[in-house]
Amino acid sequence: MEDKESDDDGLTTVYNPHQKPVLCVKVSGGYLYSCSSDKSVRVYNMEKTRQEKEFKTHKRSITCIEIFTCCQEDYIISGSTDKHIIMYHAKTGVVEIDFSLGARIQCMVTQGSLLVAGLSNGFIHLIDLQTKSALGRWLVGDDPVRKDISCLAIHNNRLLTASYDNKISCWDISHYVGGCGGGSILARIHQISSFSDMVLCMQV
Repeated sequence: MEDKESDDDGLTTVYNPHQKPVLCVKVSGGYLYSCSSDKSVRVYNMEKTRQEKEFKTHKRSITCIEIFTCCQEDYIISGSTDKHIIMYHAKTGVVEIDFSLGARIQCMVTQGSLLVAGLSNGFIHLIDLQTKSALGRWLVGDDPVRKDISCLAIHNNRLLTASYDNKISCWDISHYVGGCGGGSILARIHQISSFSDMVLCMQV
């Protein structure tokens, strides 16, 4: 299941349980979480270098995962091309949330209990993980054809969205962070449109 190696390149462990390409990985609390187009999420103990859990809750490729901690319990949130976002307990696999959003889930990002999901139809969805409630959705892709959301980032109550139209937009989400109750408007602060092709990844 894993291969342990030590060489001049510093490689120590290779995890190879997935049957198809790995699409996203996260690290939290000494565990590595991975998802794949083989429809599975796997959990590895990094200290013991072994797989400990496998979850199969989706019908199609799992494109992204996030880890949410509440009351000292860890939860896995997975988004899929089956158009569902599912949150389940990291130890037991018990499903806590199952949202069907009507389009492929391309990417996700969290800040506190706020989850933002970017979809293939150009919409973003905001979800409160603690109350397990949907806060709203907004169309942020400007191009009617190349509108897929490619990646997301959050910094200081600012949401950054990138889409297939080669643009990055910055939005004020302060009304939705920290249990403030939300609001009806998502205000765009500024936009970067100097790219010659689509933006695939952001980090702040």
